[in-house]
Amino acid sequence: MKDIFIITSVIRPNTQQGWTYTSIRSTFSPKERFEQTQSTINSIRKYCGNAKILLVECSQLEIDEHEYFAKNVDYFMNLFDDPIINQAVNSVYKGLGEVYQCLWAIDFIKDLNNIRNIYKISGRYILTQKFDINKFSTDIPTFLKYADGHCTVLYSISNNKFIEYEMSLHKIKNMFNGYVGIEQLLGNILNQSTPIHPIDELGVCGYVAVDNGGLLWEK
Repeated sequence: MKDIFIITSVIRPNTQQGWTYTSIRSTFSPKERFEQTQSTINSIRKYCGNAKILLVECSQLEIDEHEYFAKNVDYFMNLFDDPIINQAVNSVYKGLGEVYQCLWAIDFIKDLNNIRNIYKISGRYILTQKFDINKFSTDIPTFLKYADGHCTVLYSISNNKFIEYEMSLHKIKNMFNGYVGIEQLLGNILNQSTPIHPIDELGVCGYVAVDNGGLLWEK
C-alpha cells in the first residue's frame, strides 16, 4: 500500500486581505512562496521517497510554475477557477480555504487504489531529518496536540478513518470565527468520532508567513 501527501498551497495569496488576527497576509513574495513549496516537494521525495504527492493549489500561476508542479508531483490540481473554493481561500479565516482544498483532495483520493495513510502538509513547510514515518499511526489519525487544539501543519489520517476525516471537515466549514480557527477545530471535532494518536515531534519546519522577521517554526 502507498502513502500520499496532500500539499495545500497558495502561491499568490490576496495580500490586500489580511486575517482575522493580523492585517498581514504574507510577508513572502510569490517567488519566495514558490521556492519554499519546491522545497516542500523535495523534502517529501528525500524523506518519504515511496509516497505519492498530490498538490492542491488555489491561485493564478505563471506558466513555468504550473509546469514545474505538474512535472514534479504525482497529481496536481489548481482550483483557482472554482469560485466557492477561491472565496474560502481568500477569506479572513485562516485555514478555511485549506478545509475546502482538503475536501477536494479527499474526493480525488477516493478513486485511487491501495492508499494507506494520508499526510497533509502545508505548502512552504518541509520535512526534516527528525521526520519518522513510523511514529505515525496506520490505524487512527496522528496529530501533535496543543493546549487548545491540534497542529495542522502536518498530520496523518489512516485509510480506515477517511470518512470520519471528511465528515469532520464538512462540520467545521461553518464554525470559523475571529477566535476559532482550524487548529482549534479539526482535531477536536475529529476526536469526537475517532481516537487520535498523539505525537510529540513531527519532523517539520517552515517560515511563518505573517511574521516580518521570517520566524522559523519547527516541531
